[in-house]
Amino acid sequence: LLIGVTKFYRDGDAMTALRTKVLDVLARGGQEGRPLRIWVPACASGEEAYTIAMELSEALAAAGSPRKFRIIATDVHRRSLEIASAGVYQEEALTELPDGMRTRYFEKQSQGYQVTPTLRQKIIFSAHDVLSDPPFMDLDLISCRNLFIYFREAPQARVISMFLFGLRRHGYLMLGPSESLGKYENDFSVLDGRWRLYRKTADNRLFDRSLLASRFRGKVARADSDGEVAEARRDAPPKSDLPDPRSRDVLMRSYDSLLKRYAPSSILITGEGIVLSWFGMASAFIDTMNNLAEWTVEEIVHPDLHFIINVGMEKLRRGRLEGYDREARVDLGGGHIQRCTIRIEALDQKSRVKLMLVTIKLEGERKDDGGAPRPDPAGTDAEMTAALSQKEDMANMARRIHELEHDLRLTEVTLQYVTESLEASGAELQASNADLQASNEELQASNEELQSSNEELHAVNEELVTVSAEHERTIALLSELNASTELVLNALNVGVMFLDASGAIRRFSQLVADEFQLEEHDVNRSIRVVGPRLDFADLPGVAAEVMASGKAQVLTGMHGGRPSRLRVIPVTQGGDQGPEPSALITIELDLSDDPH
Repeated sequence: LLIGVTKFYRDGDAMTALRTKVLDVLARGGQEGRPLRIWVPACASGEEAYTIAMELSEALAAAGSPRKFRIIATDVHRRSLEIASAGVYQEEALTELPDGMRTRYFEKQSQGYQVTPTLRQKIIFSAHDVLSDPPFMDLDLISCRNLFIYFREAPQARVISMFLFGLRRHGYLMLGPSESLGKYENDFSVLDGRWRLYRKTADNRLFDRSLLASRFRGKVARADSDGEVAEARRDAPPKSDLPDPRSRDVLMRSYDSLLKRYAPSSILITGEGIVLSWFGMASAFIDTMNNLAEWTVEEIVHPDLHFIINVGMEKLRRGRLEGYDREARVDLGGGHIQRCTIRIEALDQKSRVKLMLVTIKLEGERKDDGGAPRPDPAGTDAEMTAALSQKEDMANMARRIHELEHDLRLTEVTLQYVTESLEASGAELQASNADLQASNEELQASNEELQSSNEELHAVNEELVTVSAEHERTIALLSELNASTELVLNALNVGVMFLDASGAIRRFSQLVADEFQLEEHDVNRSIRVVGPRLDFADLPGVAAEVMASGKAQVLTGMHGGRPSRLRVIPVTQGGDQGPEPSALITIELDLSDDPH
């Protein structure tokens, strides 16, 4: 993520497309009283932000618009932000600038070229994490190039959701040439497909709420983990330094015996309503017959005690629980009403897992009197105190019910959002399936074309095999003719030699080779160097004279003690520019005993 590859006017064609299709349009747009707002995430050392600033300044000047603009350039690498804020660059970094840009927007300094204060004041460089920090708002353009190539699909979708949320209506978005919008492509129209220029078409502002949740997910996980440690196993033995595990088991059994004998009838509950344990006669108000039930107050504690316990939990959650007593009437079934005094007191209100002890004091079993009130022996003061306590409890419960209703509404909204997201995902999957089917059909068509091309290649290969066979037959025929010619020349006792226009030996018969000791490597060598040496004629001179005059010559004389005859004949070959006389001559040596 911190690779920091950037430069001025990177991908010049992309900046040209941005200028003509976005910046010029913004410069000619209305609302001159509102400055343009542009965001450049992952700006690195600032070259791209300054490039956009220069191009937008040029566009506004060309349009004659006095409109102002502000560019927000952000990155997570503070060292890069320091370089960008200084705005000082070396000369080699400015080589891609168009003509005139350097003089208008940079000043020569001893340490390099510095951005002019006028341009620098239009850009704000700030540390910002695009993966977790909230987006900037009311943006006309976001240029985020070559960042998504380092992200997986989920972070890409989350960041594009932020961009969509921060862009104004009809705002513009520019991505890198290898990046795409993914599932949000329907919320934008394409201005330039090659350079990934888009325009926002969605009127609503969607935001991926998982972005906010992810920032606190670690804390929630830790809280849940601590809660599991405190709540999951109510009978888990404490850690001991005793080396023998059997001694620890004995100690735990002793604790259980002490609790059963001396602990009051009570229930140990957390501030979240989780029942950790119960002691003594409190088991009469606990129902764990349903093994699927969770160990919460609502699931296993007698319903007639819910109101009193819930009031205590509300005070415990707020950290304001002080010990107090409440009277309760519990219907045990069969017409039996059990009166009892409930003592609510906090065991721990400061730790992460708050604990509360509900002590139950039975006051004797009584018959149901239809719910008629009984006289209070304590008199009117006791009745007023009970009424005030009941009123306070009702106020606490009303406040709690209001909070729960608020949470319920938030849950409904979240569920609706999740449902819409699932529906959108289903539509995207259907579209992806259609695209895959189209791709499959294209692959099938390509496969058929490849098969046709393969058949054509087979046909061409067969034709090549046929032509090769014909060439082999022609070569065999030529070899046969050459052998026959050699036999005829031997029978006539005549040697033949061919020269080209420069006097180099092109070919000779076997009789000449035997007579004048010529080898294969003498081909293409001059006749003046390796040619035959006759006693009665200068063969190189005669050959040159015949080639020059174009007339044949016949010479006779003795060679090697035998009469011989030399006949030099000019041969004319045709070329591209017409016939070339004397390009090839033939020398015949009659080596027979009879010169006639």
